[in-house]
Amino acid sequence: MKKTSVFLIIVAFIISVVVITFFGKTIAFGQFQVYIESITITNERSNNRNMIFIDFDESKDAPSIFLECRVLPENATYKEKYKYYITGNTYEDDEGNTHVFADVNSNGEVYFLEKGMVEVYVVTTDGSALSDSVIIMCS
Repeated sequence: MKKTSVFLIIVAFIISVVVITFFGKTIAFGQFQVYIESITITNERSNNRNMIFIDFDESKDAPSIFLECRVLPENATYKEKYKYYITGNTYEDDEGNTHVFADVNSNGEVYFLEKGMVEVYVVTTDGSALSDSVIIMCS
């Protein structure tokens, strides 16, 4: 009886190793991630890829512009994994108060409360650590 029990335990162990190995590889291949290889800020108003000009009309609401991102490759696992950042969007007045004259939201809309120039960055958050930037002049 001992020999039969030991034999059954060994057979069950071998079968479990084979089953786990087979299904484990299937799951691992299904979890393969394709990282973003290139990200580029685009906009239909941009004649020069690195600079965009927009007009500030004081009689209207804050002017804004939508930026879009071109992500490659097309089959990237997380194509929507990027964030927008803005720099140069504040100034300090004579009394030492800081004023924000432009901002960017998570959808890529850059809006201006006053005339000025800013640089907007897009940075990938999928682990590929890529970025692109564009300067926007509102005058």
